[in-house]
Amino acid sequence: MVKTFKYGYAAALLVILTSVPVRADVVYSNFAPGFTDSGNAVSVAGNNNGGEYYFVSFEPTNTVTFTDAITDLLWFTGENTLSAFLLSDNSGMPGSQLVTLDQTTPVANGLETFTCSSNCPTLAAGSVYWLELQETDPDTSIGWYLSSIDQSTGSDYALRFTYYGVNSPTYWPSGPRNVFEIDGTPDPDPVDEPGSAMMLLIGLGALASFTIWRRGPQYRGK
Repeated sequence: MVKTFKYGYAAALLVILTSVPVRADVVYSNFAPGFTDSGNAVSVAGNNNGGEYYFVSFEPTNTVTFTDAITDLLWFTGENTLSAFLLSDNSGMPGSQLVTLDQTTPVANGLETFTCSSNCPTLAAGSVYWLELQETDPDTSIGWYLSSIDQSTGSDYALRFTYYGVNSPTYWPSGPRNVFEIDGTPDPDPVDEPGSAMMLLIGLGALASFTIWRRGPQYRGK
């Protein structure tokens, strides 16, 4: 009976604890459906002679806590690791670094996720941010696939990408942007609260019912 009580209590408690799941939402993505791209790639850091680095900008439509960035990369030669950063915006240009990202697996040919493990920044809706990837070695060559649906147009910096370095000028390509996705955990949404409250009540009800059942028939109306 003691073991039965422990298992039943644990099951009811599990319902309560899982009633409000933590999820990551897509904040921005210029992947085509199915994480597909244009099939063409450009080198992450140019030829390294001028110290060029690629930056891509995005603008969240809702406020979230940043969790990860997903890119589509192709390893050619050299090191199969990259340095990745999330930056603020400074008058339409990459600003200060907000956080350094952790690479999850060696770059091969496909999707690569860069995660935030601590001090993850809040991304405000309507603000521009930048994702930056850097090669870790001058002899490294890693390609970054381009989007098949996101084209650089006009002077809207948020729809463009840039690379620059200490020995090279700012450059605004006119073709497709690098393909990437930004994910984040949203702030509590008032719309979701009724559903969460209902799940909590169900969990509490299950726990109360089990407690009454354990006490005996006199508590169950028999």
